[in-house]
Amino acid sequence: MKIKLINDLEIGGVKHLAGTVLEIESEAGADLIAKGAASDYSVEENEAKIKSIVDSAVEKAVEKVEKAQPHSRIEVKDLSDEDPTHGYLETKSSYTESELHYGLGKFCLDVANERSGVSELLAKSRERAEKAVQKAAGDGQAVGRDADGGFTIPPAFNSMMLDASLEAAVVRPRATVIPIGTNVIDLPAVDDYDHSDNTVYGGVQAYWKSEESQLTSSKAKFRNIELKLKKLTALGYATTEMLRWSPVSIGGWLLPKFAEAVAWKEDCAFIAGSGVGEPLGIKNGGDYLEVGAEAGQAADTIVFANIAKMYAQNKGTDASMFFFAHKTTFPQLSQMTVGDSPVWLPANSAAGRPGQTLMGLPLVYTEKTGVVGDAGDIVLATGSQYLIADDQQGPELAQSMHLKFDYDQTAFKVVKFVDGQPAHRTTFTDKQGSVFANNTGIAAR
Repeated sequence: MKIKLINDLEIGGVKHLAGTVLEIESEAGADLIAKGAASDYSVEENEAKIKSIVDSAVEKAVEKVEKAQPHSRIEVKDLSDEDPTHGYLETKSSYTESELHYGLGKFCLDVANERSGVSELLAKSRERAEKAVQKAAGDGQAVGRDADGGFTIPPAFNSMMLDASLEAAVVRPRATVIPIGTNVIDLPAVDDYDHSDNTVYGGVQAYWKSEESQLTSSKAKFRNIELKLKKLTALGYATTEMLRWSPVSIGGWLLPKFAEAVAWKEDCAFIAGSGVGEPLGIKNGGDYLEVGAEAGQAADTIVFANIAKMYAQNKGTDASMFFFAHKTTFPQLSQMTVGDSPVWLPANSAAGRPGQTLMGLPLVYTEKTGVVGDAGDIVLATGSQYLIADDQQGPELAQSMHLKFDYDQTAFKVVKFVDGQPAHRTTFTDKQGSVFANNTGIAAR
């Protein structure tokens, strides 16, 4: 009989290597097979012959059919190719959300374990994805892959990859922006904050004089505004697997998102920054005034008298004035009345979208200020009176594979140099002793 050695074996003083085919007596061969040292090569040989005969017969049958029907084409097809989950779920017409999450989890687990060996399902998924990319144009299907190649998420899971969006900047579009080429800029400003002593521009005073009387001198007062750029950064990493197997070009998606996060963070500082290692925000600057709650006013409410006082004590006069408020203030704003008459939502106006103005000025909702009832849940600001210093070279956006090369990760970095502060250091007192500010809000209730 014929046997195939599984291990190296010495027979009659001659050493035979594993994989060698020998023809020996049946009894000796059976003994080696029983000991696990060899396999019955006769069976393998017979199976190979049978397979060859069957393949030849199928090939001849196909050729015969094609000759009889030259326009037909017989194609052997894996029916699982029709499975939108590429074998990660049982094939059926529709799936529940839980089933899709389960299937996606199995797929992601195979991707995570790819370094220890590509599973059969994952290999099949990649093969199908590559076929989809190569499909002829005009069939209405398009499958995108990262430029570096790799696996494409099965189509049944693609709809689960949703983007998120951040709210637009609140302060920057309305502020005075000053591009600078150094890390610090000094701006001279008139120190004019008190007219109660009949002076203007910090000390200039005019006098009524009789003929031949001596004139009285006065002079203006100035101060210095220093804007020193602060460093705002965002840094993150993505593995090679993430970059290759993401359903989108994760590198092209991630870097702009980091830049948006930086813009979001600077806007938070422009509104409520401490001024220590970050810009000084509107609500923490000296040119901010909070009006008190009305006598007997309930907690977490806004009444029209609050809005009227904010407007009355705001010094701003130009077109850059605007309100910003947390969205939780909307129910209170919508119910403001004077007597029984609504003052913001007229009768039947709930049938349409409510107006986004208040006192004739834009109203911007933002998550970057306090919720209803907190101090400054709604603020009336004068945008032009907030100064922003920008590095004229703009933010630095970069990515590198070298920082964590030994971890097989790519680093994404955004660095921006920026500063900001209110143009005025304190509130303004007019001739009558009344106090005003360019930014007004409501005290906590």
